Amino acid sequence: MTMPNEMFQSIRNARHFMLALMDPKQTPKVPKDIRKRARDRLKHFPSEYEINELEKLHSAQEADPNVLLELCMKGLDSLRGEAIILERKINLVGSKIVEAMNKSGRS
Repeated sequence: MTMPNEMFQSIRNARHFMLALMDPKQTPKVPKDIRKRARDRLKHFPSEYEINELEKLHSAQEADPNVLLELCMKGLDSLRGEAIILERKINLVGSKIVEAMNKSGRS
């Protein structure tokens, strides 16, 4: 049976392998289409940061449900902050559109 730490290490190894495939210095004589396929796969592959966060969540879940809740709340706070920033940007763009419409209506 595969243990969780082995699964996370396997994901890291796969990521490092694809990164190496993309680098001609590390892996010479690899065809361009293989390098492209590795690059395409990495677009949606978890980053090292995301792998670490998933590993923390898994460990916290096993150790203490309160730790898992705290990590989730931190994630929600981060998302809330991003939503506030996006809302401000949308309002700014909206006000510029209204301003442009008002100017064009005056002409």
